Amino acid sequence: MFDLFRSQEKGKKIMLTIILAVVSLGMLMYLIPSGPSMGGPTNEAVVAEVAGDKITEEMVYRRIRGVFGNQQLPPSTMAVYVPILVQQMIEDRAVAYQAERMGFRVSEAEVGRQIRVSPQLANLPPDQEENAMRQMGFTVEEFVADFRKNAVENMLGSMAAGTVIVTPQEAEKAFRQVNEKIKLQYILFPADKFKSAVPVTPAEVQAAYERMRGAYTIPESRNAQVILIDQDRVAASIQTPETQLRAYYDAHKDDFRVKDRVKVRRILFDTVGKQPDEVKKIRAKADELLKQAKSGADFAELATKNSQDQASKERGGDLGWMQRDQLSALGPFADVAFKLKPGEVSDIVTTQFGFDIIKLEEKEPAGLQPFEKVKDQIAPKLSGQLVIDKMQTLAAQARADLMKAPRSGEQIASKLGLQFVKADESRPDGAIPGVGVSKELSAAIASLAKGQVSDAIQVGEKRLALATVTQINPPKARPFAEVEAQVRESVIAQKSGDVIQQKAKEAAAKLASNGGDMEAVAKSLDLEVKTSDPFNRNGSLAATISASLFGDVFNKPVGAIAGPINAGGQTVVVKLVEKTDADMKDFAAQRDNIVSNLKAKMMEERRILFQDSVLFKLSQEGKIKYHKDVVDRITSQYSRS
Repeated sequence: MFDLFRSQEKGKKIMLTIILAVVSLGMLMYLIPSGPSMGGPTNEAVVAEVAGDKITEEMVYRRIRGVFGNQQLPPSTMAVYVPILVQQMIEDRAVAYQAERMGFRVSEAEVGRQIRVSPQLANLPPDQEENAMRQMGFTVEEFVADFRKNAVENMLGSMAAGTVIVTPQEAEKAFRQVNEKIKLQYILFPADKFKSAVPVTPAEVQAAYERMRGAYTIPESRNAQVILIDQDRVAASIQTPETQLRAYYDAHKDDFRVKDRVKVRRILFDTVGKQPDEVKKIRAKADELLKQAKSGADFAELATKNSQDQASKERGGDLGWMQRDQLSALGPFADVAFKLKPGEVSDIVTTQFGFDIIKLEEKEPAGLQPFEKVKDQIAPKLSGQLVIDKMQTLAAQARADLMKAPRSGEQIASKLGLQFVKADESRPDGAIPGVGVSKELSAAIASLAKGQVSDAIQVGEKRLALATVTQINPPKARPFAEVEAQVRESVIAQKSGDVIQQKAKEAAAKLASNGGDMEAVAKSLDLEVKTSDPFNRNGSLAATISASLFGDVFNKPVGAIAGPINAGGQTVVVKLVEKTDADMKDFAAQRDNIVSNLKAKMMEERRILFQDSVLFKLSQEGKIKYHKDVVDRITSQYSRS
């Protein structure tokens, strides 16, 4: 099964969702090699059994790698995730086994059809399917077996779906709940409202630091040596013999043949969208600049100051080498440019874009460009592969030397003519001296044990890097002086939160005794009363306060007081001032969707009940075996650095 996040326990679902969210946001604390079993034999220890179907340690590792790759969450989180994953694998097998015992079976042809149209493989060519399965944490055999289990469960679910009936009364009740609205008056207690009135002593701050020392920790880091192989530096060290350049020229002469072309500069006076009177003024300015250009003024300077061709003005109007067909869009521009002599300035040329003044710099007839003119273009073509080969050779040599002497990075770099940098206290989210921020390099350093050497890693577009770890710095508490202000803020926030809760409770009590006079209570606390717009259960009281916090209020009578309610870091006390029943004329339009949602909810409830009963029955029959010692061993692997 691909859905590793199903569980009959809501807490487990929430935990797994949080784990996945942490991974997707890149908030990983550190990384590890691609699996705890690296470097040793495949471990086939049995984690659990369901009616003889064994779940091995290696299956669990593969499934974890399929979800997280080579990333590792904090050990405390993995201690929760691994047992839940194993439990899910047990549940999947147990339900499929029981379904087959009840006579639900799927043909091989149907399993194959479902695999071919599955979202995981539907768009892949056949030769890539096996690799995709392995990336998801499955062998081919496991993938097919899980699909068969899934198909059997779907058959069971389809049968059960036919027995789920939503009555008209249930549908109407759900419609009313979804669409009824309430309107609230509320007093909001901002988080920082009472901070200034909260006294905090140095002793309290010191005590809080001692209690929460673990929260003020400098994470584990590594001291590393990094050798950098720079493409430009390697290229500069390679000289291509002229004989090779000429041989390439002789073999690729067609590449160096050109049509008639000119090298020109322009000054454009844009008239697009201009009124006739404006065009006259623009033409007058063009005539004046033409006189200056023909009198010997610096044409490039005139273009930089006056041309309205943004693409060329900063280059003094230089368009570079242009063939006739490249200038065809400018109409008469091309004819004039090709008639000029080198150094000559044209008269005013009118095109659909405005007025142009053209200066011809050079003209070249069609033909084969001479070797001397193009040899500098050939050199990079020939040296490119040589540079890549040499970079790879240098990387291999540097790595081999580092493997023998991990602490001699500086000497090895010097011997090979490479750059050396020290990266002390490197962390996955930090910058590397001489490199900057490189997730790939930082991740590689974080994955290495002391004395290990990384593979060559590309950093940026033109460099390779090799890293070796010389020291692992364990986590350590930050000194009190360094975090005192942070601790003080934490203490103030905690104490002010307590004050807010107390004030809110007092406010709710006053409202209960004064007939719900919100204005009087708010005034006594120097706060204000606000009134919401009407909202339903899917709406919100305010921009950051969800209606889900007020589920009980929907069931109360008008005039009821509720609170304190913690609303995402804010505290509110509310009074129900208006209730609006659902408009039943909309029921028919929403009925099908409501019935569908109710059926899905009922199906999930029945699935959970069925799953629980299956697990209980198979456990009673001795068909489920769980080896906690093996699960603990897997979990412990992820706490190793």
